[in-house]
Amino acid sequence: MAKISFIVTNQGTINAVTDNKSYTIPRDHQNYDKIKEAIKAQDSDALAALVNVAKKVENFTGNVVEVKDGVVHYKGAAIHNAVTDRILGLMREGFPFEPALKFLEKLLENPSRRAVNELYNFLEHRALPITEDGDFLAYKRVKEDWKDYHSGTFDNSVGKVCEVPRNMVDDDFRNDCSYGLHAGSIEYVRGFNSGGHIVIVKINPKDAVSVPSDANCTKLRTCRYEVIGEYTGDLTAPLYTNTGEPAARPSPFDATDSRAVSDDDDEYDDEEELYDEDEDEDEDDLDDEDVPPSQGTGKADLSMTEHLVLAHAKRMPQPFSEGTLLAEVEMPPSAPGAIQHNHEVTLALAGLKEKGLLDDDGSGNLKVR
Repeated sequence: MAKISFIVTNQGTINAVTDNKSYTIPRDHQNYDKIKEAIKAQDSDALAALVNVAKKVENFTGNVVEVKDGVVHYKGAAIHNAVTDRILGLMREGFPFEPALKFLEKLLENPSRRAVNELYNFLEHRALPITEDGDFLAYKRVKEDWKDYHSGTFDNSVGKVCEVPRNMVDDDFRNDCSYGLHAGSIEYVRGFNSGGHIVIVKINPKDAVSVPSDANCTKLRTCRYEVIGEYTGDLTAPLYTNTGEPAARPSPFDATDSRAVSDDDDEYDDEEELYDEDEDEDEDDLDDEDVPPSQGTGKADLSMTEHLVLAHAKRMPQPFSEGTLLAEVEMPPSAPGAIQHNHEVTLALAGLKEKGLLDDDGSGNLKVR
């Protein structure tokens, strides 16, 4: 793995350089804390994977659904609703986002516009999870013999599929108790009868018919569901397998790798605590491999600090004041190693001007050449 060098601005933005590539990581990056851990571990592979997850999300394109610049499109039209919020939420959290896109595709296959809109609200308020194949999970209470309470004819044993013709299900949300197969949130199920069993059912969103208003949108009517398990605890994970197990959160780290970031690890609460462990190394002692190549034909070789300061300068509005740049890249005096770090930044800035990579208009305003 290549060495990682970096500086942190007063706003918490990290400018890192490794393997001749520079990265700018803002404080609000979804993987900010994990990126800090990767830098601490000098894990350049993990750094690249963590930084680039956003690009993977933005560039993902499915057959029908695609994401462009953080907006979900279905057949070319932008979609803004509770479902797309969930899709983007999964993306930000690092979960697979393809299952959520499959969910949207299935939902928009539902022949009822009303059912689609009602299901949006149902899922938004009840936070019922989706499965890897794009279905969603809900709860249902059944009798001791696993039959339904209403007709006593539908077998709800684990593994069974219950189904009725769609046109036999009441699609009017104003009708409270009516025809159709019912399921709902855990709040609804706990208040519906007592005893028997609570089962977990898997529902294709295209089979949802209506969300009755009498139960505060906690139940729905559908024409089909599959019983995949018996209740053992609330469904709290945002994503489940097709058999009802919580899906593992993917990570740039292997779960068995000792480099994996643990939630129990100490966190860096202040950006000042993240600083280059080699910042007290004299520039003259740097090996050739520590210094990135010159940036452009005819430009002198740069020290690592010069390279980092120049990378930050390139991202600033041009021209900019010397004081503004120093205020952003220098560390607070109380931070570990701040005195030497700030001295090196000042020297790097002077070196960049001397090497002709920064133009100075004489009044303190600078511009990258």
